[in-house]
Amino acid sequence: KKVLSLIGRTNPDVITLDEVSGMWTTELGYIASAYPYRILCPYPNGVFGVALLSRRPFAAGTAPYCEPRGAMATATIDFGGTGVDVTAIHLSWPWPHEQYWQIGELAEPLAALGETAIMAGDCNAVPWSAAVRRVASLGGLTVMPSAGPTWIHRKLPDFLRRFAGLPID
Repeated sequence: KKVLSLIGRTNPDVITLDEVSGMWTTELGYIASAYPYRILCPYPNGVFGVALLSRRPFAAGTAPYCEPRGAMATATIDFGGTGVDVTAIHLSWPWPHEQYWQIGELAEPLAALGETAIMAGDCNAVPWSAAVRRVASLGGLTVMPSAGPTWIHRKLPDFLRRFAGLPID
């Protein structure tokens, strides 16, 4: 409910979401009339997919794309005659998990992004990591400055996040 409230208060043209579970299909249905252009990409386990919602139409002659494992959604959105590739990405955890080869699987759709692409997501990696540099390189993207710490171990008190957390999203 807090996410839907934030969307209602800020009224963005385009929204990218990560860690989208099956529950979100129902929840996002409440704002379907405000965001009629959408793509939801489920993850095989049903929990960590991505979604992209837009008030603006997808560019004519284009089709939104879901990476088969639900880690990436891309749509070319028409911003007053200018097409912008908007991408939501959610990478798995790094070694010993599947992040390295997952980025390899995404090489082709990342390389297909246009010069005006915007990507948002959760790379499960800090901005200075090899994983983030690799994604940026494959997509011809520039990494933005960190928004600040987003993760802290669950056993630590949340107030320490801004001092001891990691910027992994």
